[in-house]
Amino acid sequence: MKKIVFLATAFVMMFALPAGCTSANLVSIAYPQSAAFDDYETQSKIREDNAVDESIISSINEFSSKSASMILGNEQRNSCYSPLSLYMALAMLSTGAAGETQNELLTLLKQDDTAYLSEQMGKLYRLMYKNNDISTFFMTNSLWMNDDFEIKKTFVDNAMKNFYTAANTLDFNDTKAEETISSWINDNTNKLLKPEINIDPLDLLYIVNTAYLKDEWQDNFEEDATSKDTFTLSDGTKVNAEFMHGTFDSSIIKGDGFTAVSLPLKNAGSMMFVLPNEETSVNSLLSTPEYIAGMLRPKNVEHGSVNLSLPKFSYDSEFNLIQSLKDMGVTKAFDAQEADLTGIIDMDLSAFVSAVKQGTNITVNENGLEAAAYTYIAVSLECAPMETQTLELDFDRPFIFITLSENVPVFIGMIQNPAN
Repeated sequence: MKKIVFLATAFVMMFALPAGCTSANLVSIAYPQSAAFDDYETQSKIREDNAVDESIISSINEFSSKSASMILGNEQRNSCYSPLSLYMALAMLSTGAAGETQNELLTLLKQDDTAYLSEQMGKLYRLMYKNNDISTFFMTNSLWMNDDFEIKKTFVDNAMKNFYTAANTLDFNDTKAEETISSWINDNTNKLLKPEINIDPLDLLYIVNTAYLKDEWQDNFEEDATSKDTFTLSDGTKVNAEFMHGTFDSSIIKGDGFTAVSLPLKNAGSMMFVLPNEETSVNSLLSTPEYIAGMLRPKNVEHGSVNLSLPKFSYDSEFNLIQSLKDMGVTKAFDAQEADLTGIIDMDLSAFVSAVKQGTNITVNENGLEAAAYTYIAVSLECAPMETQTLELDFDRPFIFITLSENVPVFIGMIQNPAN
């Protein structure tokens, strides 16, 4: 019931602002078709109509490996990052860029053409969208435009058509505009995330993506099997944590420096848990794109029974992503003198990207998982502020997790201390 209420709220938000917020001109969107959990005929038709090219899946996986290693490689805390949310937001931005600015973005996204990229993002959106009695997975996109400026219609139309984007105009001089965008993110992440937004009157546009996933394990952990046990931190300190216990038929991956198991979710997704070998640290695995690629596209997959001990966990993460994107080769978009965003707006003054931020929330328990993310990109004018075996596997030390849908990584994170 909670999922149904959330979706109703999210849909209403396409048509009206939260009470007490600044006035806006909202253009509504409609969500794509979703099949019931046991409606296999409709599921098959959706897959047939929205077959995503393998090159796109490969591009997102390569982007995920590269970006996750850059963003998570040196983290010393519980951290969760959504590569799909960032990829979707950057894909939208690329459709409004031109020249070398667009080339840098497309190089990072491993694509050549924004029209093809837009079409494929639309197919992926429809393919991944889930809203039934068992689970929810969908992304929402929105454009928040400064009503003092005219954003190009071609950019907005493409965002609405292929990215299922709600287009909104706001008075960026009104302090309530910040609360409007923040509340929209909050409503579209099932109240899990509510970022602080700091709008400058010279901001032109906010590109916002949210992702929300709630699903159940195909085979739940029994709650009465959960017990307190010891988790060893990377520095050797021992803390108490609540461990779930169960025996599952699972895919088993023995990679270079790690062992992983994959637990299926009821709506065709999965969640992978990656345990580094004793002599290998979480950070050494996450700091190298090749290691992450080996987790996302493993070469050696076996199947067998796993006696699993896994700590429950729940936490938030926040990232400022501009420096990471610069390190990955995207530089011109952040330079007011070099950025070419003429696909978004025609101005004598230079427009540039002043902020790229992401926040996530994830909870894993006996029944399944719930996770949410937001990514926003702020486009501003110059002078705006920059900003078959049985395996005993005990996850009693820092480990990595990856959630996948349609073989696309939605969340990648690590647990350094489940007691935090």
